[in-house]
Amino acid sequence: MDQKPTAVIFDVDGTILNVASALHFLYPEPGGRKDYDGYHAATIECPAHPEVLAAIERAHADGHAAVMLTSRAERFRAATLAAFSRHGVRHTRLHMRRDDDRRIDHEMKSEALDLIERSYEIVGAWDDNPGVVAMMRARGIAVTVVDGWEEQNPLLVQAAHADPSQTAA
Repeated sequence: MDQKPTAVIFDVDGTILNVASALHFLYPEPGGRKDYDGYHAATIECPAHPEVLAAIERAHADGHAAVMLTSRAERFRAATLAAFSRHGVRHTRLHMRRDDDRRIDHEMKSEALDLIERSYEIVGAWDDNPGVVAMMRARGIAVTVVDGWEEQNPLLVQAAHADPSQTAA
């Protein structure tokens, strides 16, 4: 049996892209609505993390596929590719969430990894989300953690540390 090619997995938001300047679209003032279209359009202009761009280039140079795995919905593929183009991100494959998929990100990404592992041996990953990092490590994948998740996701962090007795059931 032929050996599968190797791949390194890269997350997009918070990992390849520093999306801090676009988060106001997802964390509106009380009574406001999340604006996913505005958020994804704004991320095209967000800066990239240079260390992650360098890791993507190293993956290619070392003969690995650079597989991008994002929780972004498929309908935002054009904005994602525009951001990649702006930063010269070379990728082998881009896996995105189905538009009708509402699962938590680490569940969606775990299923996507099952599909990716049919074609590739995963030799490493880069991600910023603690839940995704834990899931990948539980699968035996070596993950490089990109700092900034807690700073970029204050409401998620607050919810994760909330006293369950103080939240609605």
